[in-house]
Amino acid sequence: LHRSDPDFVSRFLKISHRFEGATYVFSPLGEGPGHAPDPDPLFRTDAFDCLSLVETSLALAAEPDLDHALQTLTRLRYSEGKVDFAWRKHFPESQWLPENKAWLTDITQQVGGELAQPVQKTITPALYAKRHQVLELELPKERIPNGTFRWWIIPTDKIEEVMARIPSGTLLWIVRNDFVSIPFRISHVGIVVQRKGGTFLRHAKEGGA
Repeated sequence: LHRSDPDFVSRFLKISHRFEGATYVFSPLGEGPGHAPDPDPLFRTDAFDCLSLVETSLALAAEPDLDHALQTLTRLRYSEGKVDFAWRKHFPESQWLPENKAWLTDITQQVGGELAQPVQKTITPALYAKRHQVLELELPKERIPNGTFRWWIIPTDKIEEVMARIPSGTLLWIVRNDFVSIPFRISHVGIVVQRKGGTFLRHAKEGGA
């Protein structure tokens, strides 16, 4: 996914670069103190996981004013801007990506050409109930994704053929094999950075962003 505004992309890259080396914390953001089941802060810049690094950098690139950036972050993270665990966009392909498509453009087919392939994920409340219990996402039925969600990928064994064509600032999502017991296939996201030395992925991982 990419945004065509060069000024925005430049700010996005500069801001995300400042967070390199930050502490990795799985799910560092929540709904704020006193808001169960996840009282982690709504906003922080000292620790990230892969998605919060992207979301925070996008919000700060869009809005230099901190209050406005927090409002933007809320729109990115929550359906209809409702700051509530049940309304958080927990699942990339069925919630985060389709609900934020006004922000970013899918350039997979443009970059991959004939190498790009369609994939999908089907999820229903019944399938969701069979998920691995380690995924502690107890959601009301009306907030469980329901349907078949489709998008495009470039297979792992073909990515080297197109890496140089991926613009800096592109969000690159990692797609796993499909398992019924996992209600999503996208498992990681990073930011593509093109440099003289080649193509790099800026991402939050254990050991630092």
